[in-house]
Amino acid sequence: MGFLTLVLGGTKSGKTKYAEGLAKVRESSGGKILYLATAEALDDEMRVRISKHQMSRPESWDTIEEPIDLLSVFEKHGNKYDLILLDCLTLWATNKIVKAGDDYHREDLIKSVVKDCNFFIDKALSMKSELVIVSNQVELGLASSYTMGRLFQDLSGLLHQEIAASANRVVVTVAGLPVAIKGEI
Repeated sequence: MGFLTLVLGGTKSGKTKYAEGLAKVRESSGGKILYLATAEALDDEMRVRISKHQMSRPESWDTIEEPIDLLSVFEKHGNKYDLILLDCLTLWATNKIVKAGDDYHREDLIKSVVKDCNFFIDKALSMKSELVIVSNQVELGLASSYTMGRLFQDLSGLLHQEIAASANRVVVTVAGLPVAIKGEI
């Protein structure tokens, strides 16, 4: 049975650094690591961010870049690795929203994305791999003044609730410091 850690935090809060630290500890005891990246380089600024993330990872880690179909990655690779680091859930949700385009019904889209999330979480919990999910906690601030922003905030909050309910450990990073919400650090 898999072990699931959800690492939440704001922008530049240290969440990826903390998650990568968990992976490095696992690797130091002989574990094989997969970094599952969901970002897409759609502009120059994002290309720079992705490049910095790529350079910070150990060469010994395998990387798969998959913006949408996380379930297929878990089905194909879930039992080949000791730890899979998914960075990041909110970019995956963004990709799902963008893929839906302008022709969507809000509640149907939310239900569909939450359902997809539950599918890959169920699969992850049945694997031998530990799963560490990094996600931006955007639902703490003011409600967005834009329809798409509110959809994103609502969806992020719902996804975090779903995953936290199944997670063995939930950590929030604040100013680079991990704070245990569920389980131990």
